[in-house]
Amino acid sequence: MNKLKPSSFDVYPIYECDCGCDFNEEIIFTQKIGKILCGCGKVLVIEPIESIDCIPRYKQSQPIQQQVVPPPICKKIINNKAIKQATEALVMLGWKSKKASNLVKQLSNSYSGDWDNFAEYVVRQVHAKHI
Repeated sequence: MNKLKPSSFDVYPIYECDCGCDFNEEIIFTQKIGKILCGCGKVLVIEPIESIDCIPRYKQSQPIQQQVVPPPICKKIINNKAIKQATEALVMLGWKSKKASNLVKQLSNSYSGDWDNFAEYVVRQVHAKHI
């Protein structure tokens, strides 16, 4: 794995007025405007800067060893909308709400298909088992 190094740097020169106020300006500002109006009323005329060379010194580091990452634990994703639809389907078939909810939660633990078809799966399971 390669460590990234910066492709460029932003450097902002700092100008200080006699009253103690500091001003950070961009290089382009020094080339085009060249003046700063301080809060004390003094106009600071600044020298235009053509460019600034910035050469970083990097720390010597050990090569990075690839870390072995264990595979993620597969957690079951439960679609609440599908569970609600399946519960409502059982209630429309005459089931009591609490019993329908419990049955749907029980069936959702073993379900591994597409959640869009979960309500149909629940209805088929109920009819197949005559619960």
